Amino acid sequence: EEILRAYNKVPPLVPTVTQVLVTVFNESFRTQSQKICNVLRENGINAEVTLPEEKIDKQLKYANKKKIPFVLLVGPDEVVSQKVTIKEMKTGNQQTKSIQESIQLIRSYVRT
Repeated sequence: EEILRAYNKVPPLVPTVTQVLVTVFNESFRTQSQKICNVLRENGINAEVTLPEEKIDKQLKYANKKKIPFVLLVGPDEVVSQKVTIKEMKTGNQQTKSIQESIQLIRSYVRT
């Protein structure tokens, strides 16, 4: 680190802010939630997965507390339909979309 500082090569540290919280309906859905989170990350979206032992309402409260703008709900219906329910925390609006449609929506929000 000293050498980097001496040559003014220390990269700036930019804080990362979670843009999406991916919920875990229960332990049996953890793998699916993690896969979705990984797809979001691969698409340049800062995302995190909650702990499965927390109930959905606690997961939503966590998102509010951390000011995370979007929550992706992944439950039995979503897994069967291969979709996610995306909730915009600011407005409370939620809709069921494919993961790619959700990525587009999140990106449009982040750009504004």
